[in-house]
Amino acid sequence: MRCVRFNQSTAKNSATTVRASNVLKAGRALTEVLLIAVIPCFVWLIWSTLSADLPTSWNAASAAIPNGPLRTVRDIVDLGEGQILVVHRNGELRVWDAKTQCELGDLSSQFNSTRCGAFSAAKRLLAIGGTDGTLGVWNLNESPESPLILRGDDVSCTSCKFTPDGAYLLTGGGSGQVSIWDTVTWTVVGKLEQTTTAEAIHSLAVTADGKVVFAGIFDGKICKWDLEERRLMSVMVASKASQPNALIMGLFLNAENSELIAASRDGSISVWDHEQGREIRRCDAPAGELICANRTSDGASIVGVSEKGEVASWNILTGAPTVETPTKFHSKSLRFIASIEGGLVAGDEAGHIEFVTR
Repeated sequence: MRCVRFNQSTAKNSATTVRASNVLKAGRALTEVLLIAVIPCFVWLIWSTLSADLPTSWNAASAAIPNGPLRTVRDIVDLGEGQILVVHRNGELRVWDAKTQCELGDLSSQFNSTRCGAFSAAKRLLAIGGTDGTLGVWNLNESPESPLILRGDDVSCTSCKFTPDGAYLLTGGGSGQVSIWDTVTWTVVGKLEQTTTAEAIHSLAVTADGKVVFAGIFDGKICKWDLEERRLMSVMVASKASQPNALIMGLFLNAENSELIAASRDGSISVWDHEQGREIRRCDAPAGELICANRTSDGASIVGVSEKGEVASWNILTGAPTVETPTKFHSKSLRFIASIEGGLVAGDEAGHIEFVTR
């Protein structure tokens, strides 16, 4: 409470002081009322007159939040030498040491939204595909701070894969075509096209000799091309291709390159003799529909994550679920899983990373 002193020398001075004090109190009360009324209006005025960049700034600030849906893990790329790159939905690219399970740093990214990644061990090239069709390429032999930004004619990039020798980068997306990028000139030197339809491509695989390319299609079909001749060799149709959610989300070749393993969104795992174009084994995921599937580092199994966040694995040779199912992840909202030496690494909807030793 404010203390007002009285000068008791004369009554006149005392009365004057009291009047002055009352005026000050009234003025202070009026000022407080004005501030309460004016400040919100002033804040609203400033907010409403900000530039059109406000939504972008807000999105950038939201993306910087440590955890949340914007940081959903979209891909995990093996960089070799015990390092992995975690690709987040909001464009964050974070490098981890898989052995020590420690984050090493991040790569500068110009993406607002990313979808997939690929790494060429032969040339140490890293490619990241954006949901708008943009590609970012890093040469890890040089400065990783300066990515090369490429723009193809596809509306999106949902899958990318280097040929084993690193000579070409293959990208697929919503157009249903596979673009072939020369990794020296970084120009599109050809395309692999579907003949009858142009369904979106969700996964890619290349034989060890780099001569044959496979693509998993949205409608559950698998296309096979001769890369050198740019020729469609065959289209393999799974027994459940006509059903909803039959899209092929993962394609993997066995060690001999004689069999092709396809993981479908509907939860089925099929094994193909791709030379004959014949499905030879099939099993259904016990956990239901899959949102992600990958091959283990030993090449013996396929591991996947269901819509419920459950993890299951299958033996490549038999197509049957393995006895020991890795279900030790704490997160119930897993969105991507990958195999590392000695275990598994998974990322969830909030951007968390978990390592499990097998």
